[in-house]
Amino acid sequence: MVRVSQKNHFFRNAVATIDLIFFIVEKKLLKNDVINFNKTK
Repeated sequence: MVRVSQKNHFFRNAVATIDLIFFIVEKKLLKNDVINFNKTK
């Protein structure tokens, strides 16, 4: 029982970490897109 809850906890942490990474990458990509868009204008 303890092992299962630890596994779920680890899985939840992994998902949260992946979400955070994607969020940061998306923000960086959006920022780059805006900069590139402003340069091309």
